[in-house]
Amino acid sequence: PCLVAAIQDPAGRVRGVHRTWFDPAQPGRKAEIFGPDGATLPAKLMRGSAKGGAIRLTPLGEAETLVMGEGIETTFSVAVAGAFPGAAFWAGASLGNMGGKQVGRQTGVPDLEDPEAFVPPPQIKRLVFLQDGDSDPRATRAKLEAGLRRAQHFIPELVAQIVAALEHDQLVFAMIGVRIDKGQPQRRHLGLHHLARVQQQRVGHLDARVERQHKRGRQVARCALQQPAQ
Repeated sequence: PCLVAAIQDPAGRVRGVHRTWFDPAQPGRKAEIFGPDGATLPAKLMRGSAKGGAIRLTPLGEAETLVMGEGIETTFSVAVAGAFPGAAFWAGASLGNMGGKQVGRQTGVPDLEDPEAFVPPPQIKRLVFLQDGDSDPRATRAKLEAGLRRAQHFIPELVAQIVAALEHDQLVFAMIGVRIDKGQPQRRHLGLHHLARVQQQRVGHLDARVERQHKRGRQVARCALQQPAQ
């Protein structure tokens, strides 16, 4: 079986296709794909272009909050958990698309002349990027900060946040109803509720920090971001 998702540009036109093969006999694991010569092939494949686009897991509608992770699994797991009521959930397909080009290396400063980087729809007032643990944390953080600062440049009143998502295994366990206790998975029916509580606690912590910094007179649009990586 294969999960097929459309990558839509800002106008809603399909510009690419993202495909993920999986094995129902091995929950939580990608399928092992082999070519005619026996060589291992990638279980994920993208065709077309993702530049400036997104995989729209839920309709935008009238949502003013947009939650975006790099991958479908991470983003959709958080959507199912209900951590951001009323938000739209889109997957960015790649960190390079979400962050766009930077000025310098791992600075978190966006190159505003990059015409192909992702920018949220004008109606969005709060943009949340999900940071997972599948890649180098410093480089990932810099890319996400660059993407958020670019969005704030084009939408000055935008509140931008980075929320650390659960590890991939924890997301998978949550989706199939398994809770993590002391590092050991145990079969329960509380996975999604547990995930929702964890995400809501993280979001609540960030919201509290936003409010404290706002009271000190800082710009709301900058208060959820740390300094760029050196």
